[in-house]
Amino acid sequence: MINAPDLIAVIMQCYHPAHVEIVSSVLEIATNICWLSDEGFDMVFRSFESYKVERNQPTIFEPLLRSLESANAVILSTVCAFLNTLLESPSDEKVRNRVRSLLHGNKVQ
Repeated sequence: MINAPDLIAVIMQCYHPAHVEIVSSVLEIATNICWLSDEGFDMVFRSFESYKVERNQPTIFEPLLRSLESANAVILSTVCAFLNTLLESPSDEKVRNRVRSLLHGNKVQ
């Protein structure tokens, strides 16, 4: 799967905050890919960047932030777990700090 960055981007295109099961599935897949390797993290992060551009989102975290407005406990726990993955899975501390800075810029603290 790590050799299929296009597949990861296609999976990300399925993300829509209004669909609980789809959001959960997309983020669970993305979480697992991030933890596999730094390469997996990079592919997932790039797919969020592509999603941002293709969906005219102000930031890469916009769909996640909108999902946090949900009252659904499954969505909240899945999004929080994924955000934690983005913050903790890269082995390079500079990458982790960059993600933290991006989240902080979105007022996520």
